[in-house]
Amino acid sequence: MTHSEIFKESSCSFRQCQPEDADASVPLLLSSGPALYRYVFSIAHKEQAAEFAHFCFCKKRGQLSHTQHTAAIVDGVQVGVVGLSIHRKRFEYFWAGVFTIFSFYGFFSGLLVAYRGLRLESILRPSRNDVGLIYNFGVHEGVRGRGIGQGILEHMYLRSRKFGLKRVGLDVSQENPRARALYERQGFVGREENLSSLKSKYGSLGTHHYMERPAHLDLQRDD
Repeated sequence: MTHSEIFKESSCSFRQCQPEDADASVPLLLSSGPALYRYVFSIAHKEQAAEFAHFCFCKKRGQLSHTQHTAAIVDGVQVGVVGLSIHRKRFEYFWAGVFTIFSFYGFFSGLLVAYRGLRLESILRPSRNDVGLIYNFGVHEGVRGRGIGQGILEHMYLRSRKFGLKRVGLDVSQENPRARALYERQGFVGREENLSSLKSKYGSLGTHHYMERPAHLDLQRDD
């Protein structure tokens, strides 16, 4: 049964990701910005970003950890993934990131990855106070356009409210107008345009738009 056939018959449920979800989750989270991931994390070869993401996903701490991600499930099949970053955990994210980068890459390549990561954060800023930052939002291509994305977003608004957060935010690439249109239909409003033309051998970081909306705003679903 394909992902599309599964979705026609069932509704979506959500659970926290587990280490054993790595094989399904990592390709989905990388799909949220493959060129961006390769810009920061592909040093020796193109697929190194995917290898690093898999390494981090299986750890217990850090923004790429399974503990920071939610899986969208239909009939036992994972069809989506999403992360939620919270400002008060920023120091935990930072030190976990430092540890995993140098553990995976070693000292010299780790320095280059850390440098690129800092350049990334100067453009795509970390989560703000009272804002839940949605990131690594990926939906399997076989079920796109069927309401899964809206359902995932709605679940993240609920999670943000449970953390006492008043707003939710996200970054979207200028080269992804379809995603931006989805976010605008969900009530997101553009707050910043972050210009970039950063490039490396294997990836790039183009211009992104930061968008926000209230965490309590009712959804206007367009399934």
